[in-house]
Amino acid sequence: VAKQLKVLKLVNCPSLRKTPKLSAFSGLERLIIIGCTKLSMIDKSIGNLQHLEHLEVKDAAIESIPKSIGGLKSLLKLSIRECCYFENLPDSIGQLESLLELHIIPSRIRELPHSIGNLERLKVLCITICNLEKLPHSIGRLKSLLQLDVCSSRIMSLPDCIGYLKRLKKVTLHNTFISELPKTIGMVENLEELNVAACHHLGGEIPSEIGALSLLRILDLSYGHFSRLPTTINKLTNLQEFRLFRCDRIQQLPKLPQSLTVLHFSLKSLTTIPDLSNLTNLVDLDMCGTPVQEPNIEWLVRLHALRKLALVVEDMILPPIGLSFLSQLQELKISCADHRSLTGLPSSLQRLTFADVQSPIDWSLLSNLENLSKLTLRRYRLGKIWFNVFGKLTKLGALTMWECPLLKTLPVLPFFEDIRRLQLMRLPQLTEVQGLKELKLLQHLSIWWCNSIKRLNETPLSNLLNLDGLDFLECELLESVPDVPYAKPSCHLKIKGCPRLRDFKGPYMSYKDG
Repeated sequence: VAKQLKVLKLVNCPSLRKTPKLSAFSGLERLIIIGCTKLSMIDKSIGNLQHLEHLEVKDAAIESIPKSIGGLKSLLKLSIRECCYFENLPDSIGQLESLLELHIIPSRIRELPHSIGNLERLKVLCITICNLEKLPHSIGRLKSLLQLDVCSSRIMSLPDCIGYLKRLKKVTLHNTFISELPKTIGMVENLEELNVAACHHLGGEIPSEIGALSLLRILDLSYGHFSRLPTTINKLTNLQEFRLFRCDRIQQLPKLPQSLTVLHFSLKSLTTIPDLSNLTNLVDLDMCGTPVQEPNIEWLVRLHALRKLALVVEDMILPPIGLSFLSQLQELKISCADHRSLTGLPSSLQRLTFADVQSPIDWSLLSNLENLSKLTLRRYRLGKIWFNVFGKLTKLGALTMWECPLLKTLPVLPFFEDIRRLQLMRLPQLTEVQGLKELKLLQHLSIWWCNSIKRLNETPLSNLLNLDGLDFLECELLESVPDVPYAKPSCHLKIKGCPRLRDFKGPYMSYKDG
């Protein structure tokens, strides 16, 4: 029977410290070890499993795998996950002549053996959340490699031999210590996706050779500290998504390829905002930050394909603009320091965020938004709010108030009587939500970081039979919670960081009433 066994799973064996001898399972094709938290050794007899194609170890205490693993001539996939003590791959890893995928996430690995370059059939190499500081030069021999992922490692540079990986399609360097891209990156002729986001050491200049990547579709350089982009970016004629979020040192954008559908960039250091009206394929445009001078955004109305737009500037009033002509627009985030800056909105909008509100909102702007489902006010700077929504927002289901430092009272009736989700976050002076008990369709109420609210028990919610959840987070003065509909067994109450709620034990409790 043992010789006929194809799949062996060892799951949640808390006392298992070493695998049994495995030679008897000569026909084994899949070996899966999960949740054996004290397992520190895999028996060396594993090397005798000539038919093993899949080896997976998850949530174990192993520090390495035996050298005999080189005998697994049929192994296609090796996956070591959530083994936080794992720190060593043996040189014999290079003998796995059939290996297609190698995943190690997370680990204590600091280096990879030179022999890894012998894995000529390897297609996926994923070594992430680890102490890996460099890749061996032998990696240039991985002629079949399609995907390289070393995100959240300590990698400081890519070796020049990366240019030899002609089949490589995806490179992920997110959150590493990389300081520059090698010029040979331009030789990776089949590269489709390059993610170098959150690499805070990435400075200087992006090499002009990047313009040779004619098949590149996705480029993410967000949070980089480089000051300049090469003009060759315009040669990336297949580029669809280009993200430069929080790249705050770029002073000028080069001409960009017309193929772009997604473009995110920071306004912070830009001396001028370029006219992007030629990017007629854009469906997602995000421009945030404080530009050096007042932006010229008249060209926006010519981007008729836009579905998502973020235009958030701080400490500056936008010039007047009407967006009614953007008939495909579904999501809009826009600064509203002066309500006169915005003269029209398209009826297609489903999600709308007003940011940095410093004057009363002209609610008549919303009168035609029959498709609006979510309204968010972020950084509302006034002490009072007057909701006066003309027309019927029949699909409005969610209201979020976020970072409103002066607001003390929030009236939600009669204009939001049909909302299903109400989120109040970082309203430090808020003491009262008027009309809360009348929100008959309310399903979820979240109150986070509202440190002036002392009690809500004067607001009986027992008649809100659609209520599914109450969520209180870091409300330091909150002393009591409202009467919830206990007759409804699916209603959940979550409390965290509310020290005056003495009726509840511990810093976090989750309740399922009934």
